[in-house]
Amino acid sequence: MQVVMKLLLPLMPNRLADKFFFIGSEEAKEKMAEMLLNGEDDIPTFFGGTCDHDKYYPDLYYCPNRGKGSLKFDFFGMVDRLKEAKEEYEATHSS
Repeated sequence: MQVVMKLLLPLMPNRLADKFFFIGSEEAKEKMAEMLLNGEDDIPTFFGGTCDHDKYYPDLYYCPNRGKGSLKFDFFGMVDRLKEAKEEYEATHSS
């Protein structure tokens, strides 16, 4: 990734190029420990921490409450609610 960015950054406008900043995984853990509410305890496992975020943000395709709401964006629930709203609208506005 760093090699690709070294090629792309000179081609970008300075205002955009200045927004990219790459750090190593250890430095990322340190920064997240400073920023997160519960410090190191909130660093997700996919960043090398101990907090299993999949417990709170389940995969939508395998989630047992799929479409019933979760902390992750609830696409399936949104589609179901839109269908219900459409049916309700059509039932009250049909001639």
